[in-house]
Amino acid sequence: MGSANMKNGPGYFSDMGWKANETLTRDYLISLRYSIASNFGNGWGLTSTIAKWHGTYRGDTTIRYEDPNVRANVRMDARMNVKPTLSVTNFLPSTRFIGSFNFLKFYKNKLAVEYFHEYATLGAAVTLSYFLPIDVSAVFGTPWINFGGEATYSVFNGTWDKYSVGVSWATQQHSALSFTLMDKGETLRVLYWHPIGQMKKGAVAGEVKRRIATKESKLTIGCAYAINPHTLIKARMNQYGYFGAALKQEVQPNTFFTISGTFELQALRKTPRIGVALEHNS
Repeated sequence: MGSANMKNGPGYFSDMGWKANETLTRDYLISLRYSIASNFGNGWGLTSTIAKWHGTYRGDTTIRYEDPNVRANVRMDARMNVKPTLSVTNFLPSTRFIGSFNFLKFYKNKLAVEYFHEYATLGAAVTLSYFLPIDVSAVFGTPWINFGGEATYSVFNGTWDKYSVGVSWATQQHSALSFTLMDKGETLRVLYWHPIGQMKKGAVAGEVKRRIATKESKLTIGCAYAINPHTLIKARMNQYGYFGAALKQEVQPNTFFTISGTFELQALRKTPRIGVALEHNS
């Protein structure tokens, strides 16, 4: 069953509602960023990124290698933090082993194993920190309708620090709806996504978050539309009057320019939050 199940199974718990989440969050930037990715062939590649965040420039470089069963990358930032990650697929049938390490921050080292089946995706991970948290997740079903949950157990404290459950389904028209009970049952999150246009060049999405104890709700709606194969425009707004817009343009083959802004409609005199990115893939 191997790799086919990894593509055709129900997916990860964190993927529930991913289409709506991507429509509402991706490409909305609040920093300046430049990124260049190069592929050297035979599975090797290099990615370098420079970003300005709160007035400070930060950069990192990642060397990566990938073949059908092995993925490896080594990321190093300007502070000489070295973070290698290794992923091995099908070492055992239908499984993936992942190890991520941080040479300067040992408490962030993590080991994980995932199992994929046509009707299930299971995962477990342990972070090698003092509290020794163990993450577990399980999703059952198909790519069209599935349910599952995830939880974090602290071995040192003997407590469940986090747990969530959810269900999602999609229609034949590829609309997607998900319900997730998060934060130990304190928050209900509902995500909806629907394609628009005969060629499905656009989509609308909505998110509702409700704090059950305080009965507070937050509504966010958004849309995305591909004007042509090289231009994507997006917009979103929440109930508090925050409006965001984004434009992503392929200025040259494999080179993308993105600009976005967030405005508070009830206080237009405030300086909007602007983000700009330039990405090149070769």
